[in-house]
Amino acid sequence: MMAAPFLQLVAWAAFLALAAGAVLARTMPPRMLAACLVIKFLVPVAYFVWFADGTWTLIDDLRYLRVGLELAGQGYTPLSVFLSRTGLGQLFVLSEGVHVMYGWFNLLAVTLIGPYYYSPVILNVFITCLSARVLWRFAVEAGYGPRYASALTAFYLLHWDVVAWSTFVNVKDSIIVLLTLLLLRALARFQRAPTRRELVRTALISLAFVWIRFYVPAIAGLAMLIQAITGSGFVPRHRRAFMLTALAMVLVMGWFIQSRWLGIIRAQIHWSPGQVSLGLVRMLTTPQPWSVSPEYGFLFIPSILHLIMLVPAMVGAGMLWRESPMLRLPIIYMGLVLLLFAAFPGEQGPRYRHQAVFVLVWAQFTFAWHFLRALAQGAFTSPQLATRLPT
Repeated sequence: MMAAPFLQLVAWAAFLALAAGAVLARTMPPRMLAACLVIKFLVPVAYFVWFADGTWTLIDDLRYLRVGLELAGQGYTPLSVFLSRTGLGQLFVLSEGVHVMYGWFNLLAVTLIGPYYYSPVILNVFITCLSARVLWRFAVEAGYGPRYASALTAFYLLHWDVVAWSTFVNVKDSIIVLLTLLLLRALARFQRAPTRRELVRTALISLAFVWIRFYVPAIAGLAMLIQAITGSGFVPRHRRAFMLTALAMVLVMGWFIQSRWLGIIRAQIHWSPGQVSLGLVRMLTTPQPWSVSPEYGFLFIPSILHLIMLVPAMVGAGMLWRESPMLRLPIIYMGLVLLLFAAFPGEQGPRYRHQAVFVLVWAQFTFAWHFLRALAQGAFTSPQLATRLPT
């Protein structure tokens, strides 16, 4: 009974590692890439073969898997569920709303790999490799050199938060991070040179969010609006187009939210200064290693590393702000995410912060990059250190 799932897991891990290697081939030297991918895919294989005992399971992860298993048990495939009215209806009913994308993703996973908990998890590991490819391209477009971009990509692939949330539990956050990266990169490119292509790309990605996490485009639009009003990092002739696009995103998504979720949001949100201040502290510092519950045990080591790197991340964010105007939009976006959830007392865990994890990873890496270069050069006071783009 156990041999087949084990062999299937190993085979799929090897296949997905090779596919990830093809996707990431241009991002770093072959040996460096091979080492990253071996580690990245060996961790879930080792965990599910020797250590998984059901302790690290939440509520949502089992519900998502149940959606995929029930649809597969009823004879639906990832394609036929959309072509059949009953299948689509079942997908909405089992998903308990419009957020059907991850239920469908679980159907895809159990159809391709098998009816196992690790099926969607191993696909999520591959999704983080796609995110790493987008991050690498984002760094290059933001003006960073190839060595910096390669090292950033490797750091992201093996980052403790990225590994924790994609490798052990079946949650949708890896897909959300990928879509958020794509959205913010499209908007940052649009900021530089408004084109119809980036506008269409933005619209399609925003539409995808309706089916997995509806409010992300609204926060991105608000971040655009703030940046447009302040005029930070703009080519002047593009400011009007950027502001109009931001306003359209805020209005469209605002209407969508108002028509469906405004009452729920009003019942849970608390904008008092005390609540927001306390919430910001919680959003920045949770979880603490001493308060990690058994089901979140996979966050114990990441929680220690997160606290160690918290101040460096803040310094690194300031460096990114000065180094590349293109990255000011993602930084504003993460600030809004922290501020928004600071006003929701019941939703201030690390999972809500994870949707902007790539900004945190990038900030931590930038601080470490500058620190190590300064250490190698024996000078921490160079006036060019914080303003020169890394190579």
